Amino acid sequence: LEDGATISVSYETLGDHSRTVLPESLYVPAEAMGGHSEKASQATVTRISKVYPAGVPGHKPVIEIELTSKDVFGDRNSEQIFQIGEFETRGTNPSDGDGYKWIIRMPLGVFENLEDETPILMKSARGKGGLRGARRIARLNKALLQR
Repeated sequence: LEDGATISVSYETLGDHSRTVLPESLYVPAEAMGGHSEKASQATVTRISKVYPAGVPGHKPVIEIELTSKDVFGDRNSEQIFQIGEFETRGTNPSDGDGYKWIIRMPLGVFENLEDETPILMKSARGKGGLRGARRIARLNKALLQR
C-alpha cells in the first residue's frame, strides 16, 4: 500500500460493479513502511540516449532510458514491466547494474510523443490488469536526452 493512495469501496451485487471513491486518501505512517520515505522508494532517471541497434544498417534508432535505485527494483532476475504513457515494455538489467539499474527501450517516435514529466510505472504484468500492483517510480525527464 502506498501513502496517499486513493481508497474506493464496493459492495458487489449481481450486475452492479460500481465503486465509491472516498474523499480521504490512505495514510501510511513511515514506520509502517519499514522506515522508507516516498523519496527512498523512487528511482532516478540517470541517462536517456539515442541508440542505433548494432549490426542492422539503416535501422531506426531507439531511445534507451536508464533507471537507478537502491531499493525499488527487487530481485535482479525477476521480470519487470515498465509503462510510460501507453507504452509498455520489459526492462532489462545490465550486467553492471547489480540489480540497481534497469534499461527501458522504446521507439524514437514513441519517446517524441510523450509529455515531459510523464510518470514511469513499474508493474508485474502487461495491460490494465497489471495496473493493480503498479507503482509510480519516477517521472520522465526529456531534458536528459544525450545529443
